[in-house]
Amino acid sequence: MSGWAKAGIVAGIAIVVLLGATVYLKTPGASAHSQLEPFYQQPIAHRGYFDNDSKAPENSLPAFQNAIDHGYAIEIDTQLTADGTVIVLHDKSLARTSGVDKNVEDMTDAELAQCRLFDTDEHVPTLEEVLALIDGKVPLLVEIKGEAGDDVAAISAATAELLDTYEGVYAVQSFNPFALQWFLNNRPDVPRGLLSKDFIADGEGQSFVNRIALTSMLTNVVARPNFISYELKSDGQLTFEAMQHLSDLPLFAWTLKSQDQLDTARDAAFPRKQNGWENTLPPIRSASFLTTSVS
Repeated sequence: MSGWAKAGIVAGIAIVVLLGATVYLKTPGASAHSQLEPFYQQPIAHRGYFDNDSKAPENSLPAFQNAIDHGYAIEIDTQLTADGTVIVLHDKSLARTSGVDKNVEDMTDAELAQCRLFDTDEHVPTLEEVLALIDGKVPLLVEIKGEAGDDVAAISAATAELLDTYEGVYAVQSFNPFALQWFLNNRPDVPRGLLSKDFIADGEGQSFVNRIALTSMLTNVVARPNFISYELKSDGQLTFEAMQHLSDLPLFAWTLKSQDQLDTARDAAFPRKQNGWENTLPPIRSASFLTTSVS
């Protein structure tokens, strides 16, 4: 056998091994269609049904009540205070929402209690308060916040402990694969979703290696997600296209603010069954973000 032939065989084996490893790394968990069925019937109000120029700003109790009143599912974000209390807030810092240039993790409960959301009388709610308000009336999607270096295991564990006694329908999601890994190992029956997008185009301060790994969903090896929540404007990214064709995972689109975007999600990026949805979306407040499940 010639040297070229041997080299060709070695190269072929290397390619097969590389492809096999890539598939293994990207393979998601089992589909959670049946558990997520309640999310398919209505939009999901991202941070509640809110208007930051009203008395019901994002991630406030009135915004969540508005969503309940409209029959919308609700998406929230959880973080930990310095005292270990699980609170509901999107941003890591209070600068945008409350004019306080300090991170949630560095604030005591007493300090946070003094903060008000967008110059209203509304405080930053605890997860316990939010769960008591929603009380199973609508489905709940919980995003576990956590950047590189954050103790996502502690955030996940504290969030899960409160959700353990919650009797409503809920699922968790996160950009951080290690938060999902915690749920895989400790609450495997809770549907877990990977939040993702084209990080190569929009890296948000991530290292180049992280941007490649997150965009390519190589982190599925630790997260094994049951569904994917993907940014609508990143539709067309190669890994996401492959994931649609190679798996039966439910697909959620974020963040949709108009009927046109809903139609785009259904017609192009997220061609899953419609589950009886009508192609209409109720009027959306100008500052309200809605994400919708389209599986």
